[in-house]
Amino acid sequence: MLPDIKSILIALTAVRDEAEAVSALPYGLSLAAAAGAHASVRCAAVRIILPSGYIYDAGADLLAGENERLKDIAARTAAAAETQARLAGVAADVRTDLLLYDDVAQSFVEAARSRDLSIVDAGIGLADIDRGLVESLIFDSGRPLVVVPRGSDRFRGERIVVAWDGSARAARAVHDALPFLKAASDVRIVTISGEKDLAGSVPGADIAAHLARHGLAVTLASLPVGRDGAGATLRQYAEEQKADMVVMGAYAHSRLWQFVLGGVTRTMLEDAPVPILMSY
Repeated sequence: MLPDIKSILIALTAVRDEAEAVSALPYGLSLAAAAGAHASVRCAAVRIILPSGYIYDAGADLLAGENERLKDIAARTAAAAETQARLAGVAADVRTDLLLYDDVAQSFVEAARSRDLSIVDAGIGLADIDRGLVESLIFDSGRPLVVVPRGSDRFRGERIVVAWDGSARAARAVHDALPFLKAASDVRIVTISGEKDLAGSVPGADIAAHLARHGLAVTLASLPVGRDGAGATLRQYAEEQKADMVVMGAYAHSRLWQFVLGGVTRTMLEDAPVPILMSY
């Protein structure tokens, strides 16, 4: 079904308890099974530290206990991943780590660079610890990222919506998504006018012609931006069309050497209607 996908990274973090781990693991294993791909599961617990001046005996004991709790969550998640991979018939390697926050992000990025794509959970808020990890994978790994919302626990790829504005990021996303697009039965190219993040002048007909040369039949849709912005317009369209996946370039603004998500990217990540394949 997806012969060009050979290796997948499923990136999980233990920050609360097992109940918080939502859909990335079952979705990723389902995708790996469909593709006949190898799955690398990384279960990382973020090690908590405090400045030495704030540590006292009771506080040190509490901190050590919390780190052990997070490490135990990661270990149980890893054990569940091994069991689920075996039941799904997926070849997988599973690893757990207890690392500082910056090291977790870097370990995920380094692992992603030698895989075809990465998979993480969505449903994250602006203050959530996972937000920085998702941003690192999008902007630093050089590989496409699939962000999976709660409830999407099985890979489906029949109907795909592509957000197109003619930009380099959108072109990268389309190229990275080709294995999914070729396997889909319904591909819809969507252009949105009137918003700076998705307001390119390159018509969707150009990318449709390109995809036709790859043997794809696509449908074009041009939408005016709604009052809540392009992200909300795209999200609503994906919901109305009962899409299985949205493909889009990730948009960002750089401030003080840090990436700040663009409006469309932020909106889609905060309330993803379906799994989103993003490239940068």
